[in-house]
Order: sequence, then C-alpha cells, then structure tokens
Amino acid sequence: MSYQYRSEQAPAQSYNSIADLLNDHPATTRLTVSATQNELGGSLSQQLGPITVPFSNGTSATPGVLDMTAPLLSYSQPRLLDTDSITLINLVTVESEIAERLGATQGLSVSYQWQSQDVNGAGIWSDVAGAQGSTFSALSSLNVDNYYRLLITLSDNNNNVVSIASDSSSAVESATGVGVVDYDIVYEPLRTPQVSVNYAITSELRSNQATTSYASRRHAWSRVASDGSLTALSTQAMYTPVTDDIGL
Repeated sequence: MSYQYRSEQAPAQSYNSIADLLNDHPATTRLTVSATQNELGGSLSQQLGPITVPFSNGTSATPGVLDMTAPLLSYSQPRLLDTDSITLINLVTVESEIAERLGATQGLSVSYQWQSQDVNGAGIWSDVAGAQGSTFSALSSLNVDNYYRLLITLSDNNNNVVSIASDSSSAVESATGVGVVDYDIVYEPLRTPQVSVNYAITSELRSNQATTSYASRRHAWSRVASDGSLTALSTQAMYTPVTDDIGL
C-alpha cells in the first residue's frame, strides 16, 4: 500500500509523505489523501480515495486546532456531585469522526485526556492522572470544587499535533450532608441531525429519592457558530434542521 498526499495550497502536486508536503506548504489546512493497493506480484492495483480531511500543522508544545465536531459533556445537572460521572453526549459522532481521520492518514494516533481545574485555578487546566487513553472512557473519580473537560489530541510520526477541548463541566459539589437531593437530567444519546428531518432530544429527570416530579419543561434550540456564538432558533420540543445548519 502506498499513500499520496496533497495540500489545498497546491492541489496538483502529490507527495509521498506528510513531512515533505509540510516542508513546501506549512500553512496547509486541508489534506487530501489517496492510496494505491497493489496485488501480490504487481499485476493488479486498486486506487483508494481520495478523501479530504481538515488538517492543522501544530506540535506537542503548541498544538494546532483539530477541525471536527466539538465534544460535548454529559453530566448530572443541575448539580454535579463527587459520586457522579462525566461522559460525552455526542460520543458516537466524535468517535466516528476520529475513526475517519485515523483511517485516512497513516501513522496517526489519538489520545483522550481528562483535565481538571480548581475553582480558584485562574483558568489553568491540569491532566487528571490515570485518565488518558487511546479509546474514550467516562470519568468517574471527581473531586469537589473542580471543573472538568476532555481534551482530544491527534498526532503523527512527524510530531504534528492537533487538539480540541470539550466544554467545561459545572463545579463538583460534595454528596455528603443531611438533606442532599441529587437531581439529574439524563439525556438519551444524540442522533446525527439531518436537513428537513424533525429532531428531538429525549431527557428525563431523576433523583436519589423514591419520587421525582417537575412543574414544567422548556426548550431552547440554538445554532452554534465556529466561534462559539449562538443564534436562537426555536422554543418548540422539536427542531427541523435547514441547510444553514450543515457543518455546525
């Protein structure tokens, strides 16, 4: 199997390695990958691809930005207790996009690293010891008065590194105490939205008591731009995606 790489800055030029491509085009933002599979003996060959993926030329010291769907945390709301755990609400989408990138680029590896920040930490995030791996795992060991997030990093054999961080959790509270009621809003896993197909998110209120009830339920749909800004869309239980939502 042989691979060929092209930069959007010189789409007609083909390279046999990403390192050679970056020497000529260090500002590459989109990488096109194709492969040629030769039968044993060389009598037949098959062309695979091309496939184009976002690319950022960063290093372990200064990672580039990983252009993909942002990972979104799923955790107990409105109170996150130290007996709870944190996962991703859009895990299926994130893992699918990661798998696509791993399959498109030879020598690429992924790291899932949970990070924490003390409520008085002045914006400094630290890696959670023992909470890193090449596959995703939910975080279940939480410390009081800490925020948490997930950092996803892709790196290759040439020390090109890109990363993306999830949103931050709320501050963890202690479950110890008289009269503490642990209310959780639990969401079903998210489906991939499709244009013109009604989309709804199913949620349930739970608690550590025998019965749980609520007086009303409100919905607020917003479109999240690449810079994080929000555009209000609807307050109905369902939303029907339109073409403007593609890629967001």
